[in-house]
Amino acid sequence: MSGDVDRINRYVLSSLGFVLIVIGGYGLARSFGSLGDRYSTGAFLSTNVTSFVARNSEWFWVVAALAALLVGYLAWRWLASQIPTPNSLGQFELNSDDSGGFTRVRARAAANGLARDIARHDAVRAARVKLIADARSPEVEVKVDVYENADFVSVRAYVEDEALERFQRMIDAVDLRASIEFNLSEAPARSLA
Repeated sequence: MSGDVDRINRYVLSSLGFVLIVIGGYGLARSFGSLGDRYSTGAFLSTNVTSFVARNSEWFWVVAALAALLVGYLAWRWLASQIPTPNSLGQFELNSDDSGGFTRVRARAAANGLARDIARHDAVRAARVKLIADARSPEVEVKVDVYENADFVSVRAYVEDEALERFQRMIDAVDLRASIEFNLSEAPARSLA
């Protein structure tokens, strides 16, 4: 996971934790009578709120249920994005020389570099790359969005014979297995100027 994502996660979780602690502390203080007898025996929600819910009960609980489902879905998506896939590669080390030194490379950065290299081809609209398996013999999953009027032979040759070859040399991999998926994309509109 990148440093920016880690920082955002820490900030969001810390803020949410702080808000929940404050709300829980307020509820406990109120229930134990620390805020006075009026609060410890009174209803937690004001009469305005309870009467609003009672007046609009036909749609209020449906909206509340949909909001709860949406929050649950977003939380599930966030949690799923935090868990790495079993074979995904987080980072790997490149041997610099015979002296035992090495360079640590984030797999996401290396994959993004390969995706940018593939996307340089004129017939490619976009490319996405994922590294899996181990660093010495990684496997690369490549998804390439190619314009529908493109010469596929040319694009495939560029991806396999040039971009992947450069990538294999760059990461100093003994063997590089690749699965490539081509998707058709609408050709860009030509300007009449």
